[in-house]
Amino acid sequence: MGDEEMKSIESHKKNLDGLARVYDSHLKSLTRYKTHFVQDTSRDEFNLEAVATNELKCFCLGGYLEKVSEDALREHLLNAQHFTIMMQRRNQVPQDEVFPFCYGGREFKLKGHKGRLPIEAPDWFDSVALTIIADKFEDLNDLMAVEEHGLLEYRSKQTQLAIDLRLHCLGLKPSPEPEALLEAFLAEINVNQKIPEKKELALGGLTITLGFFDVMRAIHAKDETDYRQAMFKAVEMHKEWFTHDEDFSSRMIGYVSLPLLTAAKYAYAKYGFTLDFETPYLPIYVKIRGQTL
Repeated sequence: MGDEEMKSIESHKKNLDGLARVYDSHLKSLTRYKTHFVQDTSRDEFNLEAVATNELKCFCLGGYLEKVSEDALREHLLNAQHFTIMMQRRNQVPQDEVFPFCYGGREFKLKGHKGRLPIEAPDWFDSVALTIIADKFEDLNDLMAVEEHGLLEYRSKQTQLAIDLRLHCLGLKPSPEPEALLEAFLAEINVNQKIPEKKELALGGLTITLGFFDVMRAIHAKDETDYRQAMFKAVEMHKEWFTHDEDFSSRMIGYVSLPLLTAAKYAYAKYGFTLDFETPYLPIYVKIRGQTL
């Protein structure tokens, strides 16, 4: 890009002082959780989900704050991925068996969590996204085993089709009939648009999943120009989705688009594609102008 000024998509979050306070709160929670679990030797317990969630929130928030260095942001990302994959592995261990886990110089013997709680498919896909973004490709087999063993819970047929479509695009679960998969997904959106209580679900499919699909289609076509245009539009749709409702606008995961950050990582790793715009919705990757994380 040289000295040419890059385009940008500004975030819907403007109160940076407020975000800084929320970030500090989650950072304190992380320290408290980790210290407690390591020091409380009276029992073998470590809340992997709580730690993973707070690390991810710090990553989502940190990209907006000048006081959070790129190294700190990267550490939050790597930690979020690490504790998330540990959580997913624990979810595959029967409750009457032991899941060994080491942290802070202490060896834990945690109880397995298989079948204890449902594994929500969208949350699981976030684990896949984090793993790709963090370059931890060796962990993908463990994550795909969760899906292959039928351990995921889908709240709707549209959600299941959306996950299958994303996995196909990433080459993790190739569909023998990709066009039929896309048509089925679009047909389900059309059905849900006519049902008042499912209109919001349909909007999410149109803005989030189809935006991701269009980006991945441009990547597979090896067209960097189309990729950049599709990504710009997809980020705008991400912003539209997370500003269509006041409740959604406050959701932490809306501060960063993990699916699109995954696509950006995929595009750069496979073809060296970079982007020609900046946005806090895609932290790190765009900020360092297309360099690997």
